[in-house]
Amino acid sequence: MKKLRKLLIISVITIAISLAMAISASADQLVEGAATVSVPALNMRSGPDTTYSVNTRLYENDVIVILNRSNGEWYYIHAQGITGYVSTQFITTLQAYEEFAARGRISGSVVNIRSGPSTSTSVIGRRHENAIMNIVGISDGWFRVRHAGQLGYVRSDLIDITDIGEALESDNELGQQIVDFALGYLGWRYVFGGASPATGFDCSGFVQYIFRSFGISITRTATTQFNNDGIPVSRDELQPGDLVFFSNNGARGISHVALYIGNCEMIHASNARVGVVITSLNSPQRINGWRGGRRIV
Repeated sequence: MKKLRKLLIISVITIAISLAMAISASADQLVEGAATVSVPALNMRSGPDTTYSVNTRLYENDVIVILNRSNGEWYYIHAQGITGYVSTQFITTLQAYEEFAARGRISGSVVNIRSGPSTSTSVIGRRHENAIMNIVGISDGWFRVRHAGQLGYVRSDLIDITDIGEALESDNELGQQIVDFALGYLGWRYVFGGASPATGFDCSGFVQYIFRSFGISITRTATTQFNNDGIPVSRDELQPGDLVFFSNNGARGISHVALYIGNCEMIHASNARVGVVITSLNSPQRINGWRGGRRIV
């Protein structure tokens, strides 16, 4: 009976330790830094010991994200889209945060982008779940990201790393992806008040839908988009993916918005007669009605 009781106690302790490790591994982790593998090949394991199974194999100079030090001998890390444990003796000194580059996917429903690595700093933008972010550094457990031509910060446990060392070469790469997506709606019908393929589009509803499809939130009307979304850019600075705004008949108010696609052309939901079309920015109507551009990404 004593032997059975002893075995039972050992089993309970073992289960408790396993659960504690599982909870620790699955809990939200703020990034501590980035490092590189210093040996030709290194096993990433499911737990902080060589008795645990191998999740994947890493190779020399592979970049990893360190979530925490589980004990004095093992790092809990993220690499190749998964998490696991590696021995600290085979990892180089933490990289300078400014050298870290990656792409990540927003994991929260709506995530604030802040001006600094703290919740006490101002919100400069928001991204929705599954939006891809360009990560260009790490600071105090936050990822530094590019957003609307600015540098901002997102708490690291709200971004899942997808590609380490493969940050977008520039924000314009995402702008081109947005343009390519928008071109798929060429010829779609114009409907006043419409903001989806099912209902049709008006001008501001069209650009709002395009950006929302990339997890990027902008306001609903051309006027509020001009006043509140992104940052201003001049006509000479336009890049694919920027918004361009116009007024009719010399009026000061904003009456129309379009998506710049490059080569002095824009795609927009024009009117009920022609629907979504491509138009030159050099037409007399667009030159005379020009009010400005805004960069969202």
